[in-house]
Amino acid sequence: MLRSAFIVLWLALVLSPVMARGAGPDQSWKRVALSAQAFPNQSKTIYIDVPSASNGVSNLMMRAFIGQAQWMRQLTDAMARGSEFPTYVVVGSESDGVAYSALAKAVSSFKGKQLPNLHLALIGNSPQGEQLRSAVEALGAEYRVLGSEKMESDD
Repeated sequence: MLRSAFIVLWLALVLSPVMARGAGPDQSWKRVALSAQAFPNQSKTIYIDVPSASNGVSNLMMRAFIGQAQWMRQLTDAMARGSEFPTYVVVGSESDGVAYSALAKAVSSFKGKQLPNLHLALIGNSPQGEQLRSAVEALGAEYRVLGSEKMESDD
């Protein structure tokens, strides 16, 4: 039952942004494949594909309201499980900047708390993603960055 709920949640998160944009250049399937490399020994990894637009102006506007999005609640709920249970969460987006902003916002909501069982990974720009390392590790969580450049080299 829990596994079925996870699969349905994952499909909703991954397919909704893809279907909303139509058959564009989004490569969410590559991010899903790369997410498996974040924690290769774990079969239960939660992957959250943060929706983004295909232009920079829309993405800047999206970042301004990122904390109010429904998927942000799903991200923070998944991360909160890391206070008690081993939880593996991978975050990615068509836009590295939007993924970074979403994860930064989510991490900041746990300031002063401990999430010792959280294992968190970001698929995105490596130098930008590394800026979150100290904030994530201050939560007692493990943090990994998978550079999105790995997806481009797999074409």
